[in-house]
Amino acid sequence: NGELDFSVVEEIFDEILSACPDALIFPRVNVNLSYKWEKEHPDELCREGMHGRSRVSFASDIWAQEVRTKLTELIGCIENSRYAENVIGYQIAGGNTEEWLPFEDYGFYGKRAKEKFLKLCEENNLEKNEENYFRFASELTAQRIIEFATAAKEAVGDRKIIGAFYGYTIGCPHRVNLHLALGKLLESDRIDFLCSPLNYVHGREAGLDPYPMIPIDSVKLHNKLYFSENDIRTHLSRPPSPHPRYSSKIWFGPQRLTSLEQIKLNFSRAFTHGHGMWWFDMWGGWYADSEFMQMFGKLYKICA
Repeated sequence: NGELDFSVVEEIFDEILSACPDALIFPRVNVNLSYKWEKEHPDELCREGMHGRSRVSFASDIWAQEVRTKLTELIGCIENSRYAENVIGYQIAGGNTEEWLPFEDYGFYGKRAKEKFLKLCEENNLEKNEENYFRFASELTAQRIIEFATAAKEAVGDRKIIGAFYGYTIGCPHRVNLHLALGKLLESDRIDFLCSPLNYVHGREAGLDPYPMIPIDSVKLHNKLYFSENDIRTHLSRPPSPHPRYSSKIWFGPQRLTSLEQIKLNFSRAFTHGHGMWWFDMWGGWYADSEFMQMFGKLYKICA
């Protein structure tokens, strides 16, 4: 009915703080709008869908304005609540898997993308070719992240860290992923941190180093933080459904002792390279092992 419902946010914060009252939190805010919104705005979507459904194009100005408005309202609600002192920043997440990947297999197309690209070419006397298109698409993706980070910065009065997934130039550097405008984010004073999962190269095979997907020395040289998302699979990992796309071995982890060694390996990389990290078990239960929990306690003490 035109009113935003923040009750789910309160439930999440209450659950965290009931377990750890002094927790420091930076929420991941998904800026993808609802299915209902997308159905009502067909001209703002990609040309082709993923998994049978078209989703929003990053080229949509209507979507971007809606996101800026709702993001400002959400952060304002949190910053004026009893949770404000526990929140240290916000991660702006969008696109496919919330990692600023497009909702189309080969970049993003559709009516709005075509309009913007043609206008860019005409105004700058550029050839209408794939090279220029993909440069445009990556730069627009980065610019959207900066726009939303700016709205978030204004909502927190520049007092908290703001960042996003972006810059996957190692491991999946193909231009269709639209992560090739990393320089824009590194140069922006609206971005305080960047993050990425560990690399998926060789299927995360045990004994190999799952290095970051971002050139973290470049991030550091620009005085920004880097967080690695350690979504390592363990002996407890299971896919979320029997759908064929989850049948790959990447969704299943090694046996228990090897899983424990991989936890130590990934912590050691973050610790020795001087960057942040978090453990991410996606839909839950991947680390629900007493020996894992004891190890996490030891690793925490090393950092402290």
